[in-house]
Amino acid sequence: MAATDPIAPSGLALFCPAMSGADPCTGSYKPAQAPEGFRSPIDADGSMDPAEIESYVRAVNEGYDLVKGSRATGGSTDLTPTRLLGNFCLRGLVNLLYSADFTELCYGFMALRRTSVPAMELASDGFEIETEIVVNSLRRGLRIAEIPSHESERLNGVSHLHPVRDGLRVLSTIVRARFSRPEPDGIGTATLAPDSLT
Repeated sequence: MAATDPIAPSGLALFCPAMSGADPCTGSYKPAQAPEGFRSPIDADGSMDPAEIESYVRAVNEGYDLVKGSRATGGSTDLTPTRLLGNFCLRGLVNLLYSADFTELCYGFMALRRTSVPAMELASDGFEIETEIVVNSLRRGLRIAEIPSHESERLNGVSHLHPVRDGLRVLSTIVRARFSRPEPDGIGTATLAPDSLT
């Protein structure tokens, strides 16, 4: 999903060809007890389990602005060694530069509180959008949680990820956000570590 697209109609999780793709989403799912203003992009390739959205809903209901899934605690049968290594290095850099303690970075299954999205100032339209959401949330002092999420083998489609090109775009996003000037309104302070929910 491109950063400029609507994240979802109220209370809906979207099924998109890819979170960072520009194609229109293909359907929606209304989780039970979804708060008004809850948004959860989800890939339509079958690798993400919609049943997990209930866990994201619970975390948003507890007051988190961003809830991000973690394959490190939930497992994956789709990660290649190259993607695993890239995610490890980029996640380590985010943890170092932002004094965070994430177990996952480059995974698009997450939930956002609609009212918090403007503070994230999202501008990316590639695979780096997932990282931009995370680092801009850190810079703005938004409340972040990580929950276990399992990534299965994709059921359809092919990956459009180019490890070197997209990895460099993610790297640029991390460094640019860390060393750019703070915004004048100074909303919040950087979250030191995500809360882990199980």
